[in-house]
Amino acid sequence: FEIGEKGIGFKTVFAVADEVEIHSNEFNFSLAYATPTIPKILSFTSSYDEGTMMRFKLREGFKLSFTKEEALSLCLGLRNLKEIVLGNTCVKIEDINHQRIITVNDFQYIFDVFKHKFEVTNTIALSERADGGKVIDKTQEITYYISEKSIPNFKYKLYAGLPTEIEFAIPLVVDAP
Repeated sequence: FEIGEKGIGFKTVFAVADEVEIHSNEFNFSLAYATPTIPKILSFTSSYDEGTMMRFKLREGFKLSFTKEEALSLCLGLRNLKEIVLGNTCVKIEDINHQRIITVNDFQYIFDVFKHKFEVTNTIALSERADGGKVIDKTQEITYYISEKSIPNFKYKLYAGLPTEIEFAIPLVVDAP
């Protein structure tokens, strides 16, 4: 299983953070803006067995503030995210029985989840999507989220991992690869 390449995407975190702590299994270290490729080993009393936890020390003057709807929009299509704290906003995500349940502080949003699997048969399209030798699986999946009830001030968008600018006029969210 591979994500990213050469840490380029990860290093963009230093646009808003001076330091990032990373706790994953028995590994506990931090990376700093000044030396993003040289880890500093941290003493941490216990291992973090349930995935990876990261803490960001934000740059001076950078404010982190989200409405419930903005936090929901940002996190809805992040498939592996289970919990994140954005300033004073805590987001928890659970996938249970074909539903995605997102709790933003004390507000719970429930989406029914539908998945459509398909195969990309065009070999030219597969080779164009391959990046730096990374092989793209020809089996792809589009995920649809349909909210149980209308969410005021929420924009129903097309996602490609993160929200795009394309909005729907119906309460349907599409997460396409």
